[in-house]
Amino acid sequence: MTQNSQPGDQPPVHDPLEETLRQIRHTVGAHGVGEHYMQQMRRRAFLRRGLLGGAAMACTGAGLALSEPDALSEWNADLRTKTGEIQQVRLASGTQLTLAPHSAVNFAGPDGFSLRHGTTIVRGAQDRLASVQIETRHGLLEMSSQEAQIRADHAGLDVLSHNAVVRVTARNGQEYRVKSGERLRMRGQNVHIAPAEWAMATAWTGGQLIVENTLMQDVVEAFRPYWSGPIYISGRAARIPVAGVFSLSSVSQSLEQIAEAFPVKVMAMPFQTRLVVSSV
Repeated sequence: MTQNSQPGDQPPVHDPLEETLRQIRHTVGAHGVGEHYMQQMRRRAFLRRGLLGGAAMACTGAGLALSEPDALSEWNADLRTKTGEIQQVRLASGTQLTLAPHSAVNFAGPDGFSLRHGTTIVRGAQDRLASVQIETRHGLLEMSSQEAQIRADHAGLDVLSHNAVVRVTARNGQEYRVKSGERLRMRGQNVHIAPAEWAMATAWTGGQLIVENTLMQDVVEAFRPYWSGPIYISGRAARIPVAGVFSLSSVSQSLEQIAEAFPVKVMAMPFQTRLVVSSV
């Protein structure tokens, strides 16, 4: 087991994004930053079209060659949710899934499914003794017919038990047991199990994000599935500790709230892009 580090434990490090912005402002002036960004976006769009064209040619008889890991997980899913969309589905066994935005699943028989990417709350059918089996890229989960929240992406696996017992078998064969009121966080070989608050972790079902002693990078990560454009954050801003209640139905308002309450600036860019940088 490894212990979670606390916000602020790491010493200040050189921030390439902050330095790049400083150099751009010095070279083209504050009013020229927007045009510089537009030029960069045009260049990226041109390169992206070229890459996608090459990928399409390579796909003939060989499958997809180029894709972001999480985007690839959603393309061939049986069910996927859009930006800001929460969807409920019931398996043949009666197990109910509540999918958060940008989540994707494949179905496997009446008592199982594969969480390709994203977050889901699993509520097992109360009148069935059969367990629910969930496959993820990080391992296989098996839970009793109760309630748990599962999140899986390229970075790791989170499992929060409300009143179920969840057995997790990692890809390396290591087994873990998550009991009621506990949360497992798996990041590669690092696994940590600790008590967690169910109501706070599942507040997204009511359109809210509730955090305490959380890093800014995790808050921004939680906003992304509810925002139609990209949100970037600098390394210095990412390490700022955050606590509060934020709206997920109005991310623009929540970003303004963050800029007022914490030492960051939120810069509005074209194409619904937002850049969060440290103001100190």
